[in-house]
Amino acid sequence: MGSGAVKKMPKRRMEAISGNFSSYARVMNNEEHMRLTMEVNEISMELGELRQEADDGRKAAAANKKAKDDERKRRQVAATATIQQRKEMIMPQLIEAAELACNNEAVLQQLGKKTLQDLLRYLFTDPPVSKISSMRVGDLMTAVKAGLEVYKANRASA
Repeated sequence: MGSGAVKKMPKRRMEAISGNFSSYARVMNNEEHMRLTMEVNEISMELGELRQEADDGRKAAAANKKAKDDERKRRQVAATATIQQRKEMIMPQLIEAAELACNNEAVLQQLGKKTLQDLLRYLFTDPPVSKISSMRVGDLMTAVKAGLEVYKANRASA
């Protein structure tokens, strides 16, 4: 069967079902052929419905994933904005603490854990170091001293 005939098969099926056998008369010789043709058309229709349901399911899943991704991105932007606001708010205090520590390292011993963490997060490292919140005070002190040395060098060259 040629490609043109294959393309005309659905039309011929429809004509056969509607009762116009002129273009399909050679294939439809008896009731059995008619029954089989109707059965094939019913199966084709059910398969089309199943494909449509599957496509709808995929579209719904894609829309759901996009909504979740958009929400995640929105939360990330909000978190970044909050961090930036906090950084701008406490930066003068951190600079003051770093300047005092440059002149007298004993000042570092008086700083609390939160201040040491903030010095590391916002003043000495860019981008912020991860897992600062789980560091012990001794490790924080060591990291702040190293950051303070870099800060002194940058301050002297500026």
